[in-house]
Amino acid sequence: MRSPGAAAAVLLFPLAALALAACSDDESGPTGPAGQVGDYTLQTVDGASLPVSVGGSQSTVLLQGQMSLLIGNDYDLVLEVRDKNGDEAYLESGFWGTFALDSIFFVPDRQGVAGYRGTVANGILRVTTPDGLALQFQR
Repeated sequence: MRSPGAAAAVLLFPLAALALAACSDDESGPTGPAGQVGDYTLQTVDGASLPVSVGGSQSTVLLQGQMSLLIGNDYDLVLEVRDKNGDEAYLESGFWGTFALDSIFFVPDRQGVAGYRGTVANGILRVTTPDGLALQFQR
């Protein structure tokens, strides 16, 4: 896999937005229930099935993606995109936790990438980017 190029940056850097502090009302603490741990496969972007054009460009296509919520509250995100330069993978890792029932937050390890959030319930993980791109993953 190649390192992320312009196409991956167009897609993912808008994901970086809301730096959030961990807090929780549920009895399992700031990291949420262990039942959320697992692998989630990207199903739709803005309600459209994959592959789908993203970033306002018909030449940048999101092919597939997966987010893994790991024990210990680490996460890994892999998104594969195709642009004029070919296929590229965007890799991101960081910390995840829950707050306010089914709300979830992600704090990437990568410098310059702020946190973002979404919801997770019944095996469905939804993430909304700052520019309004809605990503839906399913376990």
